[in-house]
Amino acid sequence: MTAARLRGEQNALARARHGSRPQEIAEARARLAAMDAHAATLEQQIRDATVISPLTGVVTEKVAQQGELLQPGSPLCVISDLANAWLTVYVAEPDLARIRLAQPAEVVTDDGQRRGGHITYISPEAEFTPKNVQTRDERVKLVFKVKVGLDNRDGLFKPGMPATARFQAPARAGAPQGAPAKAGGPP
Repeated sequence: MTAARLRGEQNALARARHGSRPQEIAEARARLAAMDAHAATLEQQIRDATVISPLTGVVTEKVAQQGELLQPGSPLCVISDLANAWLTVYVAEPDLARIRLAQPAEVVTDDGQRRGGHITYISPEAEFTPKNVQTRDERVKLVFKVKVGLDNRDGLFKPGMPATARFQAPARAGAPQGAPAKAGGPP
């Protein structure tokens, strides 16, 4: 064994017996901290690249395709909460005074199935009847948009499904109870 190699082995043995020097320990700790920071950066990049929906629901429309580059905050898809559906109906101005927020409604599908609901929104502004209303006479009137909230846990209602809503008229002095108001439109 050469003298230089012997001295190197003796120094290594002495370091092993006495432990590392403070400078070596500080250097190793700095390398460990840098690796921890790099690992945290990679974990954050993975979290940033993971898409998480803010609500429970069903994807009803894809807006972006796989591989497409998007700006932060751009929509990827449309998520519908089908358990809490609503029906949008249009009520003529003369009938508007007969409905109130939270008023119960009965919703009937085209095949005759019935479900209960309640009014959750009444538009403060009149609009022309949308094109999807079937008759010409109905399309030329000014109407108010009304949303009827529905319990849809059984999945009966689908986006765009036509149905009819009947509202129970509020009691008025001298008026018979139970006069229905009727308006229809797609949910």
